[in-house]
Amino acid sequence: MKVSTIKATAALCLWFALCGIAASKLVNNEIAERKQAKFDILTGLLRTTKKVKRLMDDFQYIVDAEIILEFLQQSVRDSFQLLLTTELNKTRIGVDGKKAVGADAEYCMLDIAVDLDKIKLGVHNKFNECLNSTLYNFSVRFNDFISLIDRGNKVIDNLGSIYNSCTAYPYARKQCLDNKSDQAEILIESYKEISKVYPTFYRRDVKKEIEQGVFCMYKHVQQSKANITMAAYISQTCVEGAE
Repeated sequence: MKVSTIKATAALCLWFALCGIAASKLVNNEIAERKQAKFDILTGLLRTTKKVKRLMDDFQYIVDAEIILEFLQQSVRDSFQLLLTTELNKTRIGVDGKKAVGADAEYCMLDIAVDLDKIKLGVHNKFNECLNSTLYNFSVRFNDFISLIDRGNKVIDNLGSIYNSCTAYPYARKQCLDNKSDQAEILIESYKEISKVYPTFYRRDVKKEIEQGVFCMYKHVQQSKANITMAAYISQTCVEGAE
């Protein structure tokens, strides 16, 4: 074999070797890019899903909080009604005692019944104000959560569609992932921006609102108890003075 032929053959072999290495690197790079694009889409899908799941959990927490608050309000109403009934019964005992000795104190019973009804109506109105104020705050949160959850689910659906559309065509997968990974990133980032309006301290705020609602009711109960005590004193004086 001539020297020139050997050199040409060696050069050709070297060229093929270098091309093979370059082609191998290119293939490896394409695979790495494809894997990265696939990873980015799936990671974004997972993160968005977790975010929506957390929103749904916190949404349920608020629903439970509303039920708890309404239950507490009913419990306070029942306790307050027991207090009113107790005072009426005390007056009835006094009126019946006067009646047993020939005195008429029935008008005292009528007077305290009217007074206690006014107190009851007033405190129930205050209870409703306390509850409605808190429930209004909850309703605002409900709307926030529903909106964020709906948007998050749409992002999840869109990300799933992007990924599925690319994996459905193996031969065009790389180009598809390359083209649509940016689209997926925009979806993920847009939802991340939207969800920033959701404070991470919602649970703490909900707990605080329940406490404020309970304190609101407690405050009015204490004031009404003072009014009941005054009505009871007036009734007792009335019964004692009956002839």
